[in-house]
Amino acid sequence: MSARANSRLLHSTRYGLAPLEMVMVLPILLFMAALIVNFGISYMWSVRALSVSRHATWSSRRDGILDDNDVPTARTENPESENWWQYWHQLGGSIGSGSPGPIDSLADPRVDHPVVRGPMIESITVNRDLLDPARGQRRGTAEISRKFPIMTKFFWKLTKKEDYRIKTASELLDNKWQFHDTGLGHNNQRRTDQPEHNPLYQFPSFSSLENAYAQAIWGAYSAHSDPAFDVMDREEDFVYYPPIVLRGGGHPDFYPRLKKFCSLDRSLADERVEDLIDRIQGRPETDDEKEVLKLPESMCQRFKRFYEGMVREMEEILAMDPPPPPPDYNLGAIRAEIPGLKSKISILESYQTYLDTLP
Repeated sequence: MSARANSRLLHSTRYGLAPLEMVMVLPILLFMAALIVNFGISYMWSVRALSVSRHATWSSRRDGILDDNDVPTARTENPESENWWQYWHQLGGSIGSGSPGPIDSLADPRVDHPVVRGPMIESITVNRDLLDPARGQRRGTAEISRKFPIMTKFFWKLTKKEDYRIKTASELLDNKWQFHDTGLGHNNQRRTDQPEHNPLYQFPSFSSLENAYAQAIWGAYSAHSDPAFDVMDREEDFVYYPPIVLRGGGHPDFYPRLKKFCSLDRSLADERVEDLIDRIQGRPETDDEKEVLKLPESMCQRFKRFYEGMVREMEEILAMDPPPPPPDYNLGAIRAEIPGLKSKISILESYQTYLDTLP
């Protein structure tokens, strides 16, 4: 038999097999399609549950919490989104929030530094819980049960369950260590204040001499309220004279403050303290550094420039031709103030001469 005849015979034996192969493969294809659909639907609900758990986490922050009925009290800008919890409950889902407990990833030596976590620095007790990064943890959970959309009976026979359950959770560290959360009245308040402020550092009991020193330090710190120190940041001349020439004024702040920094480097702290001392007692000019005026000298020059500027402006107003109308300027009050200002300038010039004689 020729090769051509053999080929014809071989092909003739497969006629009619295509429908049979289709019948054999179709159930497998349909089963795979059902698995794909079920997986896609279940994944979609997993994403929804994750979104709800995140919403529950953020709703449990300080500006809104979940109550006993798992109903968020936080308000949102979109009115429709305020009913997300109700929609989830109607579907048979549940929502929860709370604290997840210890977090292993926060067990880091850089976070657990003795300066802020203690237990002690020499003889000073550190409030370990005050700056604990685990404070303010938030954990939102969401659960829901759904039935498979396709081949439900088949999966029930296979797993003995009519539905599948999805559980998701989202966590959040919400403690920003803002001053009002640590018992302080403002950012510049000392963290060693009175015990009722829940300070970070607690000092041991002092002896009589040490206690007197501590009281002296506290007296210097609270002296700001003494009227004798009004000249440092509450001098009334700076707000009294400018309105006479129809312009605004404000109190300058002459207090030499320590520049803010956050470092454990002692050399940096020494540098900042030395700079503060220079701004108080002054520093002569050198080849490497410019001159820094003493605090009394810089204050004297500032007051003198202010009074001279007021006199100059007042004299310019009086010299106007034609003179300004009375509703704009009180020329009589301006004339009356000039002698007093010149007297203050004379006093400051004498004081400046005295300062020049000091080492």
